[in-house]
Amino acid sequence: MQQNKSKRYHSLDIVRGVAAVSVVLSHLINYIPISSTNFFDSLCVEFVDLFMLIFRGSARLSAHPGVIVFIVLSGFCIHLPIANAYHRIKKHGFWSEYAVRRLIRIAPVYWAACLLGLFALLSWRYSSSVILPHWLSASASIDILDVIRKFGMIDPVLLSNPISLGNPALRTVATEIWLYALYPLVLAVLIYSSWCMRVIVLCLLYVATVAMTLLPMVPSGWAYESVPRFLVWWMIGVYAADWFKKHPTWGASMKGWMITILLAVVMIVLNSISDFRGAYLITVPVLALFSASLLISLLSSEFLGMIQGGVIVRAFSAIGLRSYSLYAVHMPVLGLYYLVINKYNAPYYGAPQGSAFVPLLTIALVTELFFRYIELPSHSAAKRLGRLFSKSVPDSTRLDRNT
Repeated sequence: MQQNKSKRYHSLDIVRGVAAVSVVLSHLINYIPISSTNFFDSLCVEFVDLFMLIFRGSARLSAHPGVIVFIVLSGFCIHLPIANAYHRIKKHGFWSEYAVRRLIRIAPVYWAACLLGLFALLSWRYSSSVILPHWLSASASIDILDVIRKFGMIDPVLLSNPISLGNPALRTVATEIWLYALYPLVLAVLIYSSWCMRVIVLCLLYVATVAMTLLPMVPSGWAYESVPRFLVWWMIGVYAADWFKKHPTWGASMKGWMITILLAVVMIVLNSISDFRGAYLITVPVLALFSASLLISLLSSEFLGMIQGGVIVRAFSAIGLRSYSLYAVHMPVLGLYYLVINKYNAPYYGAPQGSAFVPLLTIALVTELFFRYIELPSHSAAKRLGRLFSKSVPDSTRLDRNT
């Protein structure tokens, strides 16, 4: 009997696309001096200014707001095929397939992006007349232990400041790998506890991560983007997926959308008035809750056929499909572009200035290369290898297309 293919929710790709664009544009405008002499450059600058105005409280002493959305989305997607169908995890070979698919889908792009970061770092290193920007790497030196930490994805669990090696954005990807490893524990909380206990566990974990930032032996760079801190946002995504699977139409109701809109208003108000140092302790959890509520509302609306594809929807959906490759490559490309305008423009025009169009076009081209020749083949290989470990698992119990 032929099994039905799992439904792919394009709303997830849209959210991925918006989050990815916000991260890339923020890094571009904040790190590259843009001349703003044309409409496109001015539009990019205005977008980032508006974005940071809305999320300024969430961006202080925390990961980029777009990264928070990514983490919530990651937890949502990983749990979506399992939610309300826990019999699947008892099937022979399920966890073997899960582990293989997660690693094979992520590792090739990650390692290729690490090499791209090293290339950018070496390019700066051998351009002695140009000072290495702090946002690309703290030092131009390359230590073999740092390379092992980076390529081995063990940096997030070491109690030390993160290493960049030309691609600091990959820290989030490595952290996500460790979140996947913790999924069985999160699943145990969901299966064996009530909703009240789930919330208590989440709150206690968050309090513990806040307490870690007060310890003198914990580096600040590790504490604010650590595995425990990201686990809180990831679990919110997991909880949201569990709620959606049990109540697939609830998010599209008046009550569902009103809660989403209310969280959006609270988030904007808190970010606009939160100028004190500890504001992120409130604003970031609200952002994570808003992201989870928005995912539920969007997927419920798509489930009922209320979301139709338009040009903008298709554009962000296409970006969302490529969001992992986009996120993995954008920092080294920005670093190389900054090197070019420093080395060749600055001697003739004074302070280096560039255009937003050139680096964005380059990032788009490199992203497409990574997506077509590394990420897509990795997905196919992950499916084939995963099924070698789970030959007796029916199609209906396998991980679906949204993960």
